[in-house]
Amino acid sequence: MGKPRQLLKSIEPRADESVQSIAMRLAPRALVTPNELLRYGLGLSAGFPSLPTDVKAVLRLGELGGFAPTEMMSRAILPGRLGYMVLEREVPANWLSFAVRRVAPSVLRDDKDTPFHRLSWQLTALDCDLASGEALVHRCPSCGALLTWSKIETVVTCGCCRFDIRNAASRYVPADRLSLARRLYQFLLRSGPPLPESFDRLDDVTACYAMEWFAYFRNCGGSGKALCPSAQNAVFGLEDLYSWPDSFDSALFELEDLGKSGYGYGRKCDIFSTSQGRNVLLIRRLNHDACSSSRKIRLLGHAPRISSYEMYRLGWTVSA
Repeated sequence: MGKPRQLLKSIEPRADESVQSIAMRLAPRALVTPNELLRYGLGLSAGFPSLPTDVKAVLRLGELGGFAPTEMMSRAILPGRLGYMVLEREVPANWLSFAVRRVAPSVLRDDKDTPFHRLSWQLTALDCDLASGEALVHRCPSCGALLTWSKIETVVTCGCCRFDIRNAASRYVPADRLSLARRLYQFLLRSGPPLPESFDRLDDVTACYAMEWFAYFRNCGGSGKALCPSAQNAVFGLEDLYSWPDSFDSALFELEDLGKSGYGYGRKCDIFSTSQGRNVLLIRRLNHDACSSSRKIRLLGHAPRISSYEMYRLGWTVSA
């Protein structure tokens, strides 16, 4: 395919606008459908879910619209060594939503005549719009179908029943949850405070997994109805990483005491003992200079079984 010519009439990309949204808004200026723009203008037959991960397609889109390559690449989500590069961090694949279109109905309604999809809405670790706190939806409020990128020509439409998502009722997350989401976003932008040294030295993906497991581990107590480690509860784990190491000690000892009291948390601890996330947290804790001898002895009772090769590969050492 030859070099695409710049369109005579283009659009103005909005702050935080996703690559998919830019392509969908640019298509009418080229007098084609969004899918035709992808296939014939960008040489991409895989569809909208793969657009932000395809460097050539992203740059071609920029050429068509007359956008700077650096601006377009800042909106791309590119494969990294362990996950995907988004904003200023590499995150696990499960932290991103490519096929499903997550939206905030009221925010789209406030966009007036230019509704657009945000890059931050693709991060499954964030469950709300960062400006308004409106909870994101991923299913059509009318027919219940998943909101995907197929069979639509605007980001506000359900591809199955054609319902206008802007007409859906709005829900908002609590203020503390919004504050946590904004802090995680700052972490992803590298604009917030650094993590404690034990975690700041880790690669981004491993630190993200530590957040997931920490949130899961902390929530094992109380009702015992804990979510599985996932991106959806990572915002809580980030706060615990910032208050490391006291947050980890209190969580571990609380679960240990509950297990001794017969609350049935033994199985959760067994599952946790085989996880990479738990290995990360325990080894980081055992290496912490502020870990007293008595606490180290107690923590060593929970120490992970990890091969010497794995220890060497990750650069970890456990000192008693």
